Amino acid sequence: MKKLLYLFITCLSFIAFSSCDDRDEIRNDINDLNSRLDALDAQIDAYNKQIVAYQDMVLGQVYIKDYSRDEKTGNYVLTLSDGTAVTVYSGNPDNEMPQMYIADDGTWHYTQDGADYVLTDDAGNSITAWPVDGKNGVTPQISVDAEGYWQVSMDGGATWERLGGTTPIASPDMMLPSIFQSVTVSEDGKSMTFVVASTGESVTVPVGVEDSFGLTLTDGYDLSVQAGQSVSVAIQQTNVKEIVIESTPLQVEVTETNLKVTAPAGLSGSYTLYLKVFSAEGYCKLVTVNVTVS
Repeated sequence: MKKLLYLFITCLSFIAFSSCDDRDEIRNDINDLNSRLDALDAQIDAYNKQIVAYQDMVLGQVYIKDYSRDEKTGNYVLTLSDGTAVTVYSGNPDNEMPQMYIADDGTWHYTQDGADYVLTDDAGNSITAWPVDGKNGVTPQISVDAEGYWQVSMDGGATWERLGGTTPIASPDMMLPSIFQSVTVSEDGKSMTFVVASTGESVTVPVGVEDSFGLTLTDGYDLSVQAGQSVSVAIQQTNVKEIVIESTPLQVEVTETNLKVTAPAGLSGSYTLYLKVFSAEGYCKLVTVNVTVS
């Protein structure tokens, strides 16, 4: 009887240890999957930022304020005039990634699995990157659905549809999310040329045209105002064609020489005004103003 009891306990112990081993393996697999998905999310986010930057470069709306290069990887980190920081990866992008590009007629295309596709809306119309009838062009975003297929959104992520690839993505750590295949800095350092991976065409962007246009607040960029009241400050504009004010709960008025900020009654706290300043040449510069409402 004791031998049977010992054998029974031994079997239970074996089953328990085996179950623990299985659970550990499953847990490790889940942790590994989560870490890979986190890495994929970061890569896709970087790629979507490049799509936006690429469109602005083609439209001539941004210039490069500053850049740095990682000597180990060869990657460039760009600071654009609209306040965006973009990492441009060195080397050839992974072929499995959909490579976006803007065609000569301004429509969005992408290549994947050796085929060329045109991005279209629900009605089958081509998606344009260029402004039409006073409206901004469309900027696509890409992502991966629950089954691992590439998908695209034309409305800022509200809705998604699959792209033309026929197989799910491979390992995220094998991907190189870059819309460009190479970057070259001019000898005088006044421009950078980006070669588009899909087409081999190049886009040249000026570096450091900071002083050619702008908007300056003569008394500084930190304002204070009481709720229900306004504050006005003098400004200076140089070669400015247009100023676009990003959405804010504050009421903002800009004239040639004055910036007026009104805080609605009941509002309090700290806010940042984002003013996109466009030059006559079409370049964009981001000006930020800190506003404290008491």
